[in-house]
Amino acid sequence: MSRKKLSGEERQEERFAYLLLLPTFIVLAVVVGFPLVLSLWQSLFRTGSGINPETGLVDKGDSFVGLGNYTQVFSNPDVSSQFWNAFWNTTFFTVIGVLIETVLGVLMALIMVRGMRGLGWVRAGILVPWAIPTIVSALMWKLIFNADGVANKLIGSQILWTTEGWQAKAAVLIADIWKTAPYIGLLTLAGLQTIDTQVYEAAKVDGSNAWQSFWRITLPLVKPVLIVAVLFRTLDAMRMFDLPYGLLGMLDSGKTLSMLSWYQAGQSRYGEAAAYSLYLFAYICLIVLVFVRVLGADIMGTQNGKDKKRGRRGRKAVASSEAGPVPDRWRGGRRQCGGCVMSTQSVPVDQIDQVRRRARRPSQVAGKVLTWIGIIMIMVYCLAPFYWMIVSSLRLPSMGLDTGFIPDPVSFDNFKAVFQGKNHFGRALINSLIVAGVTTALVLLVGTVAAYAMARLRFRGKPVVLFAIISTSMFPVVTLIVPLLRLFTGGYPFFPFDWINTYQAMILPSISFALPLAVWTLNAYFRQLPHELEESAMVDGATRAQAFRRVILPLAAPGVFTTAIITFIAAWNEFLIALTMVNDNIHMTANVAISKFTGVSGYDTPYGTIMAAGVIVTVPLLIVVLIFQRRIVGGLAAGSLK
Repeated sequence: MSRKKLSGEERQEERFAYLLLLPTFIVLAVVVGFPLVLSLWQSLFRTGSGINPETGLVDKGDSFVGLGNYTQVFSNPDVSSQFWNAFWNTTFFTVIGVLIETVLGVLMALIMVRGMRGLGWVRAGILVPWAIPTIVSALMWKLIFNADGVANKLIGSQILWTTEGWQAKAAVLIADIWKTAPYIGLLTLAGLQTIDTQVYEAAKVDGSNAWQSFWRITLPLVKPVLIVAVLFRTLDAMRMFDLPYGLLGMLDSGKTLSMLSWYQAGQSRYGEAAAYSLYLFAYICLIVLVFVRVLGADIMGTQNGKDKKRGRRGRKAVASSEAGPVPDRWRGGRRQCGGCVMSTQSVPVDQIDQVRRRARRPSQVAGKVLTWIGIIMIMVYCLAPFYWMIVSSLRLPSMGLDTGFIPDPVSFDNFKAVFQGKNHFGRALINSLIVAGVTTALVLLVGTVAAYAMARLRFRGKPVVLFAIISTSMFPVVTLIVPLLRLFTGGYPFFPFDWINTYQAMILPSISFALPLAVWTLNAYFRQLPHELEESAMVDGATRAQAFRRVILPLAAPGVFTTAIITFIAAWNEFLIALTMVNDNIHMTANVAISKFTGVSGYDTPYGTIMAAGVIVTVPLLIVVLIFQRRIVGGLAAGSLK
């Protein structure tokens, strides 16, 4: 079959699209493609560290071993025990953690959607765990789970949470679920708010109870959003590093594949580190394939486009055949919704009004009371650990493990100690601002034009390009930083620059996860704008570039601003890259500095000072989150809903 010949205008539009996408291609090739090739190459070699039997000298060079680094996880008992321990830890934290987070998140969303009047402050409170840097969250929970900490006080037992054993795994799960279940809840809530309430009222008229409405209406309609949210949350859990590292250190009970690979790279065993990271990458690819092929995760928004082509009116009309059999009494003049088929012809408006009036009867007061009890429980769940961080920061430095719920006396000595010269915290804050700010600026500069091209221009290969951009966000960071660590330390003759302890060593890898996130989010914003805007501008003589700059970009400014906030928070909270690429006090970021705070003796942990530093790092983010909460939630949910 011959390919359709493009008109002159279509060829011009296609060339313009490729021109806008070119910077993104170049950046991703440099920060993702090139390190991935290096990682593949490095995994075929093993760095010598013993005595060469032929020369009798210490051998530190690379020797080609082919697939030896991959096969030794099955043949070498020592290597095998380490690898499979990390593999099963990663799997355990992912499966159990994401399962519980999803259940809790959906429950939170169902409660919040019923208490709409208080949604503003509820939404603000539920964003607190998400905004706290993960390493700060880990150190906060390390204090809570201390042998003399408040967790043991509350349960009346003496559990050594941060030592080897089941309790260490439980500590990681609890901390991880606390931080990420609200994220699932927010995205689910965004999906619930798109469902027309008249659908539920019609179901009540036809005799549907609450469970039937949830199973046959709510769940099918929110499924596309929920599956995408769970997919990306699963990928984050599989790449877990900050939380178990900050909470448990390198204990075997909490060691994940990312931690194992990072540790091997730190020991200059780059071949083994690269092989382990690529095993993790292959594992992630398998999970993505299952989500996309089996569960139908629509990570590129193609289903929404198909719905529009069929003339279906938004998500309210999305039908699902997976919710089970349809009751016969719901058939007739059919209105499809989820797994149910509503008979809109047999449900007059006056009957729906009667249902609404019955819902206002005093018997419904109990339901509202239960809803607000649930909302209060959500707020306690989200804010109690952060409250403990604040309380601990306001104690005397000598009272770091005190378990009183109110600091007595109130002291700001911990905040003064944060800025002592030995901590270099003031400089670290500036470094974090530089790294996060430059990363955000570069990502917006490149990502905005790429998102515009993906959302509004016609060109061949668009699905492939979008998939390539989104897939780069699925790479484990450790897969990229292992080869980059060796590259930046002069380990390759073609790169004679020493970039360790520099800003660019942190900024370039950070772009690898920030750019796909920005393109995905902005793509949803640009798609919302009517195409008639550009067409009208071009009729008036504007070029495509002028229409973008003068018409589309100003209208999309709120979306660009929201994306900037989300990108900045992600870059500000980043820990693994900064920990790997910087080991001096001049370029150390705030999150790394906090993780290295030491007490007077150098061995004790100054929990009060660490908590004070955590408050300093977190509060500015929380202020931004509280002010722009609606936009942030919309940005986080944009890719899932659009």
